[in-house]
Amino acid sequence: MLYIIITIITLSVLLLIALGFLFILSKLEKFHKSMFDKRFMPDKRITFYTKEEYDLTAKKYEISVDNEKIIGYLYSKDVKFEDKIIVFCHGMYSSKESYMQDMAYIALKGYYVFGFDYLGTNESSGTLLGFGNSLKSLDAVIKFIKNQKELASKKIYVIGHSWGGYAAGNIVKLHPYIKGVVLLAPLTNVRSIAEATSPKSIHKFLPLFINYDNRQTGGYSKYDICESLKDYKGKVLVIQSEIDPVISANISINRIKESLPNNDNIKYLYPKDRLHNPNYTVSAANYYMEFVKKTKEMNEEELTEYMKTCNFHKMGELDSEIMDEIVKVFEG
Repeated sequence: MLYIIITIITLSVLLLIALGFLFILSKLEKFHKSMFDKRFMPDKRITFYTKEEYDLTAKKYEISVDNEKIIGYLYSKDVKFEDKIIVFCHGMYSSKESYMQDMAYIALKGYYVFGFDYLGTNESSGTLLGFGNSLKSLDAVIKFIKNQKELASKKIYVIGHSWGGYAAGNIVKLHPYIKGVVLLAPLTNVRSIAEATSPKSIHKFLPLFINYDNRQTGGYSKYDICESLKDYKGKVLVIQSEIDPVISANISINRIKESLPNNDNIKYLYPKDRLHNPNYTVSAANYYMEFVKKTKEMNEEELTEYMKTCNFHKMGELDSEIMDEIVKVFEG
């Protein structure tokens, strides 16, 4: 009789543990779906820089991935370096349009620049799959470039911001022949992304969350920049402000520097008084902070009216000194 009672109690405890695990997992999946499993479209109220402002040529490409299409453009003007192509990776809940001024700056220096939208974003089809979505999309772009007759022989460099930094820093693990990478306030791994974007209440369950995210993205959420760059021999430039309000420098640039102290191919820049876009000017950062302060209590109707008066070009103004440091990575 005692054996039967112990068995029943044991099974009951195991059942409760299993039910608790399933409950937690369902909550994590629900949270994941609230962030992903949808499309992102740019806010039409924002006046982005355009390729026409820079008189750029833009050749459109369609890249097939899992029955979906990634849309990208090869931007150029007065190309001086025919043997190189710079691939640009945008940040989270953003698109290539948000970085037109960045891409144009590089293109006007004489380079081909390939800008694209991740799966589930803007012009590309599909839905946002998870944090590994940026790397999955970039991997497809690099493979596509290497299979295009007119592009295959070109030396490839990659630049990425934030979520795009996760992609740019880890793509060298998949394609070590890439000549150089520039990482702007990069998210080093999916854990750092999840910690930066999720409530603290789920942080202790992040291994489950990351495993789920990795399954959703087909295995692209398991990488870590510190591991990927460890044996990489190409040029690397990491740029971030110490006061970045979105991604802590301690889980980004500082983590890379501390993990790879002997990698002489990696250069670090810490521009002062910048926000999450470290290659923007101080005045751009200040203007953005003013925008946030003024719009904090506005409803949607008030915000829409106010945005009609905003100078979004000023908000995205580039620091030419930092941009020239970025361009140096592509030289030689």
